[in-house]
Amino acid sequence: MRIFLVVVLIIHAVLETLMGGLLAFSPKLINAAASEFALQQLNTLGMLALASVAVVIFLWPNRTDKAALSVGLGALAAFHSAVIIASLISGALLQAAAGYTHHILLAVSFWVLWFQRGKLMAA
Repeated sequence: MRIFLVVVLIIHAVLETLMGGLLAFSPKLINAAASEFALQQLNTLGMLALASVAVVIFLWPNRTDKAALSVGLGALAAFHSAVIIASLISGALLQAAAGYTHHILLAVSFWVLWFQRGKLMAA
């Protein structure tokens, strides 16, 4: 279970850093024809993705502390779940499902880890 935790944290950090950086600093690469408002929204989404990486940076040295693990995993599970819910409400998930697949997988992974955090501490 500890290996699963490390793998999921690394995948989250890598994907969200890459996509967050792209969205925050080069949103026109995603959609060159977007309106100024849409580009600002992409920029905001990128900054949110980069902010979610801060949770991993905090959690990494504290991954053996149950309280830190509970808060960190809960925050990351909630982040990815909120992205899924927001994209379902907006219809974006149905239009670009491939772009949201990693959010679904990471949400499930973080919820599993959150519910199994007792086993993580026992290991």
